[in-house]
Amino acid sequence: MDYRSFVTEKARAGDPAALRVLDMLPAPGRNQERTAPSAEPRRVSFNEVRARIEVIRAEQEVRYEHSRAERAGLQRVAQPAALDDLLAVERKRIQEQIANATEFSDVERARLARLAQEKRSWNPLARAVATRAQAELRDARRSRYDSAVVKAMRKFEERAVPQIANRVAAEERQYRQFASTSLDLEEQMRDARAALRDRIPQVERRMLVLEQAGVSQLEDCNINANLRQLSAAIDRQYRVLPEAIRRDVESRIRSEHHNRDRSRESISMGGR
Repeated sequence: MDYRSFVTEKARAGDPAALRVLDMLPAPGRNQERTAPSAEPRRVSFNEVRARIEVIRAEQEVRYEHSRAERAGLQRVAQPAALDDLLAVERKRIQEQIANATEFSDVERARLARLAQEKRSWNPLARAVATRAQAELRDARRSRYDSAVVKAMRKFEERAVPQIANRVAAEERQYRQFASTSLDLEEQMRDARAALRDRIPQVERRMLVLEQAGVSQLEDCNINANLRQLSAAIDRQYRVLPEAIRRDVESRIRSEHHNRDRSRESISMGGR
C-alpha cells in the first residue's frame, strides 16, 4: 500500500489527521510520479507557516499511526538457534540412538550374568577366565558402538549437516529481515513522535517569540518547506534578535503561561 492509499483508507475511517493530509496531497493523475517543482524561496507570513505546520503535524500523526500499524502487523519471526548448538544436539541424539541400538543382546546379558557368578568362584583360574571373557564382551560391545558411531557421523556430516546449515541460514535471513523491518518502523515511530512532541512545539515557541518581538514573516523560506527547513529558517531569525529583546519576550511569555496555569488551577479547585 502506498502513502496515498494508506492516507485515503484512514480518511475514509474518519481519521481527522488523515483528512487534513489528504486535502494537501495533489490529485492523482497521469504524471503523478513526477516530482512537483518546489516553490522559490520567498517571504512567508506566520499564518502561512502555521498552516504548513498543521499539514506537517497531520503528516507526522499519519506517519506514526502507519508505522505503528505496520509494525504491529508484522509476522513475528523467532531468532533461530545457533548452528553449532543444533549440530551438537543432533550429534548427541545420534550417539544416544546408537548406544541403545548396540546394547548387549539378551544372549550376551545372560552370559554376562553367568560370568559374574563365575567371578565369585573359589577357583582363581575360573575367576581369571570369567574376568577375561567379561572384558572381551564389553570390548566387543564398545567396538560395535564406536564403529556404528563413526559410520553414522560420517553420513551425518556429509548429508545432514549441509541441509541443516542451509535451513538455519534461511531462518537467519528471515529473522534479520524481520528485525531490520521492525527496527526501521520503530525508528520511524520514534522520529514522528519526536517531531510531534519536541520539534514542532519548539518551532511554534520560537515563532511566538518572534511574533511578540514584532516579526511577522519568515525571510527566504519555501512555502512547502519541511519541518527541518522551517525550523532552520525560524532559528536563523530567532538568533538574530537582540538578546535583551529575546530575553524580555521569553520572560513575558513564561509569566503569561504561569498566570494562565494558576488561573486554571484556581478554577479547578473552586469547582470541587
